[in-house]
Parts: sequence; C-alpha cells; structure tokens
Amino acid sequence: MRALSLYQPWASAMARGLKQAETRPWRPSAALIGYRIALAATAKMMSPGWGALAEGPLRDDLREVGFSVQKVGVKLFHDLPLGCVVATGVLTDIVPTCNVRLGEEVRVDPEPHALGKVLYVTEREHRWGNYETGRFAWLFEDVVPVDPPAWARGKQGWWEWEPVCASGHPLWIGEGPPEEGWCDGGCV
Repeated sequence: MRALSLYQPWASAMARGLKQAETRPWRPSAALIGYRIALAATAKMMSPGWGALAEGPLRDDLREVGFSVQKVGVKLFHDLPLGCVVATGVLTDIVPTCNVRLGEEVRVDPEPHALGKVLYVTEREHRWGNYETGRFAWLFEDVVPVDPPAWARGKQGWWEWEPVCASGHPLWIGEGPPEEGWCDGGCV
C-alpha cells in the first residue's frame, strides 16, 4: 500500500476527522486518485507542531476528539502516536491552493471555472492546512483510523507500507472483525 508521512498533530487530525485535505508543496501523480493511501505519523514531532499545540484552536480541536495536550513551562506533553500508521484514506482530488475558498463544508465544485476546479473548505479545515499560493490540497475521503496505530518505518515522499502487526502477521485494517489468517493488532 502506498503511504505518506505527516507530522503530528496533522496526522492525528486527519485520522480523527478534523481535516480532510493535506496540503503539500508538490502535486502527486493523478494516477493515485482513487487509491487508498496509508497516512503515517512521523517518528518525531516537527517543532512548528509544538507551537501549534501549545494553545489555541488546534489544541482545542485535538482535545475535542479525545487527545490530551498540556503545556507545563516550556515543555509540551501529549498522547499523540508517533512512528506509526494512524489511518488510511482514499485520495479523491488534488486542487491548487490558489483555487481554495472558505465555505460551509469541504467539497469540490464540480462546475468548471476559468482557473479550474474550486475546493471549498471550512474554517476548521483551513486552520489545519497551509494554503499559501503555490501549494496543493490533496483531498481524502473514506478515512479509516488504524486502531491501534500500526508501527511503520516511514520515509519522506511516497513509500510502500506492508500492514503487519508487531509479531509480523498480516494486519487487518478493514471494518469489522478480521478475516481468517489476519491479525487485529492484539496478538502481541
């Protein structure tokens, strides 16, 4: 399965439904549209992530979906998973950030425009992305959390992830009970 690494807290925001679009400075191949992609949290947190979590709406959003985030002096304590796949999602569209507008819901306008398709995002979605000009919004749908998160040795850019549990058994990441011969992550 193709995989993409995200820094925390953005990986967990995607897994818990706080965001549907990942913004990047590069456009992925259109051939990946329609494919399920593994979304991994990097092994360490990027320093801008610490500042974003210390106070304000990002911290409040994470607390709303069950994460503990607390600043004590200059240190930040959190329970965000690191070094693992936290969700999978289907890449459904890629839109240049110059075509992103605020709206009531996250949606792509199907009508053609002079500049191409337009992506409408909510205020919450907007605060979870970097929508500076020259970037691309990668829209994901059908995002399914991997619970518990599955260990992964991530890389920059695209990489291949083979879903296995800590014991090396094939890891079931579908809905419902695992099929025969698959592990649900609890065999360790």
